[in-house]
Amino acid sequence: MIDEAKLADYLYVCSHLSERAKEGLRAYGWNQYDPEKFATWRWSTAKYGYILLGSDGLPLCLGGVSITRFVGHAWLLTTDRFDSINFRQTRALLFAVKKVIVALLDGQVVFRMEATVVNGDERNARFAEALGFEREGIMRKAGANGEDLHLYSIIGG
Repeated sequence: MIDEAKLADYLYVCSHLSERAKEGLRAYGWNQYDPEKFATWRWSTAKYGYILLGSDGLPLCLGGVSITRFVGHAWLLTTDRFDSINFRQTRALLFAVKKVIVALLDGQVVFRMEATVVNGDERNARFAEALGFEREGIMRKAGANGEDLHLYSIIGG
């Protein structure tokens, strides 16, 4: 089930991040990761947040869009349970995220959506491409620890 994310969801997800999500956060400079601090910051900066709940009602992942100067920055945080999601849940997540992206682009809230993926993270690269993002290129040594980041975008019509 997809729902609008609340602060409690952010706190849960940030306290149960997958290793892949933690690695991504380190690439963006969150080396001294404090789940409560990060959850509160992410919640306060996200304009559109959504949560995917498992059959037990607990969050599997949290995503959203932050907006700066008519550019949307899409992000996704996965819990340690995210790898167990099934095809139906993956489809529901893709549908919900696409709906947010289309609404923002069609409503001209943003003219461009961006997503960055840490080099070597093929799963997130495939997810971005399934959403309709196109790879623009590599931002060499753009990660906080010198990682290469891949830049993806969708341009509004």
